[in-house]
Amino acid sequence: MHLLPRLAIVLLVLTLGACAARDTGTVSIPDPTPPAEAPAATTLNPIVATALAQQGVPYQWGGSDPSGFDCSGLVQYVFAQHGVTLPRETADQYGVGQEASVQELQPGDLVFFQTVSRGPSHVGIALGDNRFVHAPSEGGTVRVEQLSMIYWSRRVIGARRIPTAVMTSAEPATPSLVMAETPATSPAPVPVPVSRPVPRARPFPGALLPTD
Repeated sequence: MHLLPRLAIVLLVLTLGACAARDTGTVSIPDPTPPAEAPAATTLNPIVATALAQQGVPYQWGGSDPSGFDCSGLVQYVFAQHGVTLPRETADQYGVGQEASVQELQPGDLVFFQTVSRGPSHVGIALGDNRFVHAPSEGGTVRVEQLSMIYWSRRVIGARRIPTAVMTSAEPATPSLVMAETPATSPAPVPVPVSRPVPRARPFPGALLPTD
């Protein structure tokens, strides 16, 4: 009678272990509720609009184009459509841009989670209204989630704000280095510094993080 529940737990542990060994951008997560509703089109900024346009694209480990994405591949692709080149790996993306408050996320912010290993191992794009879009896990598709779900609220560790995430046009641009916004008359943009080490942002109140 108790064999099946135990077998299910063993299979889950093995799956998480395999994800951790292959790619810090890969995470197997429970799917207890339907995906959250996406924001209305009239409220979208360009980064959010591009990210939501990828909903339904299948998860693909190592994927970084509309044929399949993993979490960091989705983030890299979305920003590249607006002239922003981000690192490929989740941990490296955590060192780009400016630290942002998890409690005061803005649409287009990157939100990071500690899932299969210590430190940032999963990333999504904030949409506002306590929601984010991400490429979740093998067998899943790009979808919107509630940041307040217990699974996510216990694992969120920080957020980063990419200055060029706030734009006035949704037209894709030629990819370039991540740069701060500059006046139109400026002869050359100023690169956004990559901070090292990255300070750990405070999680949601009551969030439970792994300890030593």
